[in-house]
Amino acid sequence: MEDKKNPLTTEEMETFRNLFDKYCAQEVQKGHCEPDSCEFCPIDNARAKIFDELADDGEEE
Repeated sequence: MEDKKNPLTTEEMETFRNLFDKYCAQEVQKGHCEPDSCEFCPIDNARAKIFDELADDGEEE
């Protein structure tokens, strides 16, 4: 179900999360980053922020 704070369905959120994970795995495989340097990665930071905010919005109901 869609709401104003979280316009993504559960399935869409899972797809979005999987795309982030796939991108990060590909970057590690290509040697563009190291798997132990995620805390400094802007992509990983964006992922964490997005999913933390979505999780917080879901808990407020």
